[in-house]
Amino acid sequence: MPNQSNRNEWIRANVWAWHGWVAASAAIALAACSGQIGQAGGVGPIGGGGTGGTGVGPGKSAGPAACQQGASLAPARLSLISDDQYRNIVHDVFGVTFPAATNVTSPPSKTGSYPYDESANLQATTVQEYQRAADIVASLVTSMPPCTMGAVNAACMETYLRNTLPRAWRRPVTDSEIVGLMGIFSMASGETRQTQLTMEAALIHPAFLFRTEIGNDAATATGKVQLTPYELASAVSFAVLNSVPDAGLWAKAQDGSLTQSAVLAPR
Repeated sequence: MPNQSNRNEWIRANVWAWHGWVAASAAIALAACSGQIGQAGGVGPIGGGGTGGTGVGPGKSAGPAACQQGASLAPARLSLISDDQYRNIVHDVFGVTFPAATNVTSPPSKTGSYPYDESANLQATTVQEYQRAADIVASLVTSMPPCTMGAVNAACMETYLRNTLPRAWRRPVTDSEIVGLMGIFSMASGETRQTQLTMEAALIHPAFLFRTEIGNDAATATGKVQLTPYELASAVSFAVLNSVPDAGLWAKAQDGSLTQSAVLAPR
């Protein structure tokens, strides 16, 4: 019979197995990314960077471009969330204030540079840092409705995940993803470890760590893509709040109305 320490490591290995598709899925999505920040005709990253070239020669003025319904902000792309965004998301979704004295993955920038990472690569040491950060978040969660703290069970945990993860992942969560998370919950022993390992799996999931602007057909896209309502809501929210959409904006993404210019313009 394995001791508790070995059992925890076995369960954690299953967490990594559940995430085994991360590298493959990131590579597939990146294959559809046909542009880089600053390329001609492109635009800079939301919240920082700058604009790309316009293709207009010296001494010429292009004038304002006409608004094109359904146009995207840039070619299809993935970007790793920044540490500030990580802190904001866990606060806004899970009600957790990540300790100011603890780094998520790296010390705060002293130059003011914006860490917009389109390389979408994670080193093993960075993954370990995200794992540690997820454990900290799990230890600081004080409310998991409809669960009663101290009496968390599988039924209420599933409801909690279905209610919170869509905003945290910035898209709907599939039934198979919930099944995977609940499998991890069931393998662990004791409420503390069940909560810790389930939250760890949720917060090292690529849907949490990577912002996507790939639309619905990124695998076949050859240029700019039309964002999904959820990606559009995230683009607006990160530009303004550097965090996930609030309840009102999220509702507009859920019902699809955010893609209508009359609804999006006031945002």
